[in-house]
Amino acid sequence: MKQLTISCILLFSVSSITFSQNRTESDSLKYGIAKIIEGDVLLAKSFKQGAVYTIAYLNQLEPELKGYASFSFEEKGNTAKKIYNLVSKKFNEESPQPVSFTTPKGTIKFEYGLSETDSVWVRLAQYDVNNRLEAYSKYLSPKHLKQLLEQ
Repeated sequence: MKQLTISCILLFSVSSITFSQNRTESDSLKYGIAKIIEGDVLLAKSFKQGAVYTIAYLNQLEPELKGYASFSFEEKGNTAKKIYNLVSKKFNEESPQPVSFTTPKGTIKFEYGLSETDSVWVRLAQYDVNNRLEAYSKYLSPKHLKQLLEQ
């Protein structure tokens, strides 16, 4: 009887550990890829759920509201890496023009600007179908862009 009780306890323990490990593993595959944090503020994050890749960022259009804007795209054939390569090539240009993607809801643009140290940075901006600015991020460094778009 004592051995039966010990065996049941052991069996229950092993199955509990296996269940919690599997759950954690599948959750990590389902969620976060990258987070960009400045101080204690989340500036931007990217994650993938199934075949959908999402980038969310702190909207600087009305920073006092501390709201987030986001856009998503289907990750087919390394779409995120292709976007990264297209956008990052322009960091070396003297006057880079925005990289734009048209969606049914409007346009997503990666807009370039100079930092105080004269290095090129990029911000994410969303425009509605009438080309009105709806949301934009803080300027992100090439390193931040790489974190958001490379898996």
